[in-house]
Order: sequence, then structure tokens, then C-alpha cells
Amino acid sequence: MNKVKLKKNINITIKKQLYLILSIALFIPTLVVGCYLIMNTRHLLLSHYYDQTAADSLRVKNIMLEVTTTLSIIADDIFTDEQLQKLLSSNYTSTSDAQKELSKYKKLSDYLSDYTQLSSINVYTTNASIPEQHNFLQITEEIAQQNWYKEALSQPNIIWSSATKADSHGTKKQELTLYYRIPILKTQEYAILVISVSNNYLKSIIEQSDLLTSISVNTMGNFYNSDHSDWQNSIYADQIDQRNYNYQGISTYHGRESIVSITTFVPVSTNDRLIIITNNINASEEIEDITLTCLVIIVFSMIFPIVLIILYTKKFTNRLYILRREMHRVSNGDYNIITDFTGNDELSELFTDLKTMIESIMQKDMELYQDKITQQHLINHQQKMEFDILASQINPHFLYNTLETIRMKSLAQNNKEVATAIKQLGQYLRHNLETSGTVTTLKRELEYIEIYLQIQQLRFGDRVNYQFHFSPEVAIDSYQILSLLLQPIIENSIIHGLENTEENGLIEINIYPQNSFLIIEMKDNGDGMSEDILKELIFSMQQKDKQEKSSYGLYNIHHRIQLFYGEKYGLDIESTEAVGTTVTIRLPLHYTWR
Repeated sequence: MNKVKLKKNINITIKKQLYLILSIALFIPTLVVGCYLIMNTRHLLLSHYYDQTAADSLRVKNIMLEVTTTLSIIADDIFTDEQLQKLLSSNYTSTSDAQKELSKYKKLSDYLSDYTQLSSINVYTTNASIPEQHNFLQITEEIAQQNWYKEALSQPNIIWSSATKADSHGTKKQELTLYYRIPILKTQEYAILVISVSNNYLKSIIEQSDLLTSISVNTMGNFYNSDHSDWQNSIYADQIDQRNYNYQGISTYHGRESIVSITTFVPVSTNDRLIIITNNINASEEIEDITLTCLVIIVFSMIFPIVLIILYTKKFTNRLYILRREMHRVSNGDYNIITDFTGNDELSELFTDLKTMIESIMQKDMELYQDKITQQHLINHQQKMEFDILASQINPHFLYNTLETIRMKSLAQNNKEVATAIKQLGQYLRHNLETSGTVTTLKRELEYIEIYLQIQQLRFGDRVNYQFHFSPEVAIDSYQILSLLLQPIIENSIIHGLENTEENGLIEINIYPQNSFLIIEMKDNGDGMSEDILKELIFSMQQKDKQEKSSYGLYNIHHRIQLFYGEKYGLDIESTEAVGTTVTIRLPLHYTWR
């Protein structure tokens, strides 16, 4: 057996088409949707962390607003205290008297014990008669040279600043400190009220989240850092919106990317501004981790379909190649194909159809072979019949000549009626013998019917009359019709319809177009049929397996028409008992004979 060659000029294989379609249908939408989801997730996370940072910054702002307002109220209360005015304006003659009066003044110590916000509360005075005791301190030359003292002495309102303090272990730290100048009305001198905020208190109420908070006054160093570092808020000085004194965005904290929120406010009774900076140093890393996780999920969600697509495509194309190879063998006339084909899908059904087609072809080949044998027998039989036909051709000519001799003798004896009958009989016989084909014109078929009816008139006289009516729209000269289609119906009308008619029997033949049909209507005024007989006749006529001895019965005519023209054409019969019968032939108005 020759090797089957399957090489064809194919621009793109099915495997590549599957890869391309699946790539477009799966990978591109997955990438687009995945990228959109990642970007949207990043945006949502960023918005969440922005909101979280801003909310925490606002929380700290409210805390500091409450603390500074409380200290301002305390400072105003001390500022207007008459007992303090009397104490600071008195000139004590002895230290013991001064200490006694100082011990009686409990307001400062009471505030310190009642308010956990306070780290210390002191009054600096220039009254040399007041010793440094409890919360009262002298303004020394060293203190007088310090900036905070000079600034507090020069301004009548409250001043907020970051002051360096040393704890009991000698560790220096920054504290938020209020400075307030108290005028001594009697001596025309000033005392300075100094109140410091406890960092431990701030730590206990501020550090409730993982966010880092730094607080400073103006652009000075921080007095509070939640991570206890030396990081300074001053690095954000250029980023603060000078119109709204706030800022929110991405920045850097100790070399790490951070989401930062800056809020500021001015405490009551002062011109100083507190700057609160909240850093979310874990936000960027968490966003990147979530983004990486989403990317990994998308990649794995694509890898798994890729593997399935490759495996499926390989198996599918292999099966397709086998099917194509076997079909190619069949196209070359080799019917010995494989018997098994894997799978249970449309390809398997196609292979089953291929096997069925092969069996059908082999069966057709066998039938064709048998037909050729039968045809050869028919040819041999036809050759034998040709000799018989040649021999029998003498009989028609002999019959025509004999009828013509009888007609001439009838005319010689002046018997025109007999001569006319013999002439019509000759025309009828000649038409039958000369109609060897399947098709004739409608005009010739009507002429044949008219001859037949004329002969019947000679036989039955006034019992048989006829009328032809046809529309001029029908070209009877050129319209092709099956031969011997109308005569059996006319014959039935005479034999069965007009059988009991004594006189004025009438057969009408009407020909006219109706939509896409040519209607040939043949009606008689004979006995007609009962409803039961009509139904039985129609049923018998429509049976496809009916066997008729006569080749011109209604059944034969109906099925000849349907075989040639189609199922929507044929005979219709209507009949009313004692009124008559109408047989209608429906043919195509326009039909091309092949």
C-alpha cells in the first residue's frame, strides 16, 4: 500500500488557531481583569491607609487640643489668683515667714496632684525675699539669659515651647512647656508661670496603634516621638500647606517609604502652632505584599489553564490528524481504515459517519455493479425487441391504409358520418402510437382530448358534450406537460360520471393561472359521489405503495405529477352526489424541463 501523503499548504494549523483563540479568550481578559483588580486593590488599600493615618492624626490632634486647653485654663486661673499676687508682692523680713506663707499656698501642688497631664508647675519670681521652696523658684542671672525667659517676658499671652528637662536619673528629655507672664501689680514686676506636660501621660493616651506619632511646637525640635528616636518634624517644613497648615502623602521615614499625615492647630490664647505628624511606615510594605500575593494568584491561575490547554490541544489535534488521515485514504479509494477511534464526542460521531459512508459507498458500488449487469441484459433484450418492432411497423401502416380505404368508400357512397368517424379514429390511433416521449405541449394534449371527445360523441350522442375555456395568459402552444395526463380523467368522467345521464351531459375543461400554479379543471354534471366514496377515493389515491394495473388511473396521474414537479402539486377531487364531480390538476405555472 502506498504511503498516504497529507502535505497541504495550510496557512495556520488548528493547533495554532486553538492557542490563538484561547490566548485571546483567556489570557488577555485575565491579564486585563487582573491588572485592573490589582490597581483597584492598591488604590483601595492606599485610600484605607490614608484614611487610617489621617484618622489617627486627628485623634492625636484632639488629645493635644484637650491637653493644651486644660493647661491654658489652669494658667488663666493662676494668673488671676489674688492670693498668688499677694504672696509674690509681699516683702518678707525673714525666711521663716516666707516659708510659712508658701506652705499655706496649695493651689500649685493641688493642680499637680489632680491633673495627670502635668509633669511640673513652677512660678519664677524676682522677689528676693521668697526662698526657692516647693513650686517657687528665683529668676537667676543664668535664667534671665535664656531664650524662653526673654520671650515670655516680652509677650503678654501664653507661649508654648519645647523645653529640655532632666529626670531623676539625669536623662534629658523634651517636654511641651507653657510659659505665661504674670504681672505683679503692686511692685510693677513680673513672675513667669512655667507648666510642663508629662510625656508619660501623652504616651499612655497616644500610643494605641502601630502608627508613629511626632509632635513639635512651630518648627522646633520634637517634644514627643512615639518611637523615642531623634527624628525631627522640621524635615516636613517645606511640605506643609501654608494655607491650611496640613499635608498628606508619601514620604520617607528613616529611609523607609511611609504614608504621612500632618495636622496642625493653634492652642487658645497663643500664637504658637503645634505640628502633629503621623507616619504609617508599614503601609507601603503591606500594599506591596498584597500586590505580590495578587500577582502570584494571577500567575498560578493562568499556569493551570495553560497546562490544561496544552494537554487538551495536543490530544484534540492528534485525534483530528488521525481522522483527517483516514478521510484522505477514503478519498483515494482505500476503504480499509482503522476500526477504533478514541473519544466520545463530535469527532467520534464524524468517524462513525465516515464508516457509515464507506459502507454506503461499498453498497452503492455493489448495486451499481448489479445495475450494470441488469442494464446489459436490458440492452440485449432491447436489441431483440428492435427486430420485433421493425417487423410490427407494417401493422400500423396497414391499419392506417385500411381505414383510409374504408373512409374513401364511405365518401363515395355519400356516408359522411361514417367517413368522419373513421378519420377521427385514425387520428386517435396515430396520436397514441406517435406519443413515444414523456412530454408534450398543452395544445397537442388538448387536441388529443378533443379528438377523444368527438369519438365519444359519435358513440353516445347528446349524452356527451364538452366545452374548453382557457385563459389567454396561458401559452398553451409552448407550455410543456406530461403526455397522456388528461385523457384518463376525461375517460373516468364519461364512464363513471355520465354513465346514467340520458341527455345534456357536459364536460367542462377550464385552464387558468392561480398565483404560482397552473390550474387545469375538469368538471362534469354527472352522478357525482357520496362523501364516503369520495374520502375512500382520495385516501386510495394518496397511498404511496398502491399498486395499480392501469398506467392511467387517478393514483398513477397524481404520483406522476408529484414525482416530476414535487409534493405540493397533484390532483384535487371535489364531488357532490347527483350534482357532479370536479377534478383539478395543480401544476407549476413556470417550470423548466431538464
